[in-house]
Amino acid sequence: MLEHKSKSTRFDALQMLEQVTAVLRTHRREHPRDRFLPPVLPVVVHADHRPWRSPLQARNLFDLEHIPRDLHRYLPSLEFVLDDLHGAPPERLRQRALTVFGLCTLSTLQYLPPAARDEQRFAAWLDAWCDVQEAAARHADTIAGRDLYDAVVDYVLLTSELPRPVVHRLLNLRLTDSVMKKKFVSTLTQTRNEGRAEGKAEGKAEGKAETLLRQISRRFGTPDEHVAERVRSAPLAELDRWTDRILDAKTLADVFAD
Repeated sequence: MLEHKSKSTRFDALQMLEQVTAVLRTHRREHPRDRFLPPVLPVVVHADHRPWRSPLQARNLFDLEHIPRDLHRYLPSLEFVLDDLHGAPPERLRQRALTVFGLCTLSTLQYLPPAARDEQRFAAWLDAWCDVQEAAARHADTIAGRDLYDAVVDYVLLTSELPRPVVHRLLNLRLTDSVMKKKFVSTLTQTRNEGRAEGKAEGKAEGKAETLLRQISRRFGTPDEHVAERVRSAPLAELDRWTDRILDAKTLADVFAD
C-alpha cells in the first residue's frame, strides 16, 4: 500500500493504520471464506526538502511514559516503511532499480517543487532530468505508459508557478525529443485554452445572471438572498432556461419550476 507525502504531520501513522484496516476490511468483504488475512505492507514515499519528523509507528502516538508498561502490549503497533527522498542526491536516485516511469515520477516529485517558482532553477531541473523525461516520453504511446506520462506532464504544469508563457518558452528551448516536446507543449496549450474558455463562460454566465435578476426585480420585486444566490451560482444552460421562462411566468415559482 503506497502513500505519497509532501510533508510529515504528527498523526501520519494513524492514517496509515486506518488505510491498512480499510484494505483488510475490503478483503474480508470480498473473500468472506478466507481463514487468514493477507499481509499488507504500508509504504510512505516522502518527497520534500524537509526531513521526515513524525512517528513511524502508531504506538508512538500514545503517551507511553504515562501509560502502565503492562498495557503497552495492547496498543496498536503498526509500523510503516518510510522511503524518505529528503536529502537524496540525484545520482543516488538514479541508481535505484526503478522503471523509467518510476524514476521520472520520483525525480519530479522530489526535485521540481523547489524549482517551480524560479525561472533559472526550473530550467536547471529540465536540463538535469531531460534524459529521463525523454525516455519516459518514448514509452508514452503504449497503453500502460500513456496515463502514467500524462500524469507526470500534468503534475509538472500544475506545480510550476511561473507564468505560462515562461514555461512554454523554456519547454521549447530545453526539450529536444519531438514526442516529449509535443506532449508538454500540447498539454500546456490545451490547459491555456481551457482556462480561456472557462473564463469566457464564467463571464457570460455572470452577465446573464445579473440580467435575469434585473428582470425578476421588474416583474416580481427585489428577490431575496436565497434566490439571488441560486441565480448567481447557476450554470449557463439553466440561466438560459429561466430567462426564457420569465417572459410567460405568472409567479416567481414558475420561473424555477422543474
